[in-house]
Amino acid sequence: MFCYQCGEELKDGAKFCPKCGLAVEEDVQEETAAPNKKKIKIAVGMILGIMAAAAIVIVVLVNRAKDDNLDIKEKKPETKKENVKEDAPEDEYIFPDSDKEYLTDAQVAPLTEEELGYARNEIMARLGRIYKGGQYEIYFSKKSWYKGTKDADTFDANYENELNDIEKANVELILKYERRLQTNRAAGEYYASILEEYQNAEAEGYRNMEKYPRVNPLLFDYMGERPIYYTLVDLCGDGIPELFIGQLSDELDPGYVILGMYGWSNGKTRTFSVNRGDTSELVDSILGERDRYYICENLMVKNVGNGGAGYSGTVFYQMKENTAELYYVEEITQDMDKYYKSSDGVTKQPVSKDEYDSINNKYSVKDNMQWYRVAEFE
Repeated sequence: MFCYQCGEELKDGAKFCPKCGLAVEEDVQEETAAPNKKKIKIAVGMILGIMAAAAIVIVVLVNRAKDDNLDIKEKKPETKKENVKEDAPEDEYIFPDSDKEYLTDAQVAPLTEEELGYARNEIMARLGRIYKGGQYEIYFSKKSWYKGTKDADTFDANYENELNDIEKANVELILKYERRLQTNRAAGEYYASILEEYQNAEAEGYRNMEKYPRVNPLLFDYMGERPIYYTLVDLCGDGIPELFIGQLSDELDPGYVILGMYGWSNGKTRTFSVNRGDTSELVDSILGERDRYYICENLMVKNVGNGGAGYSGTVFYQMKENTAELYYVEEITQDMDKYYKSSDGVTKQPVSKDEYDSINNKYSVKDNMQWYRVAEFE
């Protein structure tokens, strides 16, 4: 005898098909006797078979769900860094996940300068960096998750290996906003008046040069189409940075042209002056055309002047502490295929092209400065 539904051979006396579960009646194959009853029996058998198959499927699914649930329960939680207490509440952090999630500008930008410092050091404190003295020791000592186990000098020396890529990226992002706030604060303390003058002149479209006497005249001529930027650099390490106004362009080498230079002396903002030993005069206000200034990696100031017809001169200056005055150091000049150097600004000594290049290369131009839009100064 064979199953009506799937064709499986059935044993004598079988009540259900072992393959599909269909109920089996003894007279399923009796085609000649009682045809109506036979149809009814077949229909009933099919219904019972379907119900049995559905029951089998449900049992299988329930058992599988139980197995999956057991697997989930058996999984161990991710191991946290050894220096962080697992039960530390999230409100003890500024950014609880800064060790495993990239921060965004939207998250970082609203923070104050103080909060940014805590957020940046929080990343390293989580890794066990020890803080001795100052605000960070006080701040982190109050955190239940903090365990200072790594000497600060050793940690800092091994910074690249201590932090993962996400942590390093987050530190850099936070630093960007810290520097912006620090620059804005210092700029406001020493150079608010000059920045506001440039800011207003730019906002008015450089229409009234007489109204803004400290703004570079070239901006009222043909250089006013590009936005202007500012940066602060402490050239002499006296704790008071100097202000530089400039424009940026990929077409320029090293990517910027300085249009104004200002220092702080005797409680006032002053335009840079140049001291060549026997004379001292203000830097020409028309910077950025034939007369260009650059900041060097060694914090010297490089002045490149182009006299045309194959003549150029490069003078190197150093800033004197607590002044807005650049002091002459040395210079090199090129006149067609002839080269000279001078250490007093008066006597010129002939040199080879190689020596000329060697002097010039001593003062590599700083090209990684952070510039900020003057229009955004507050």
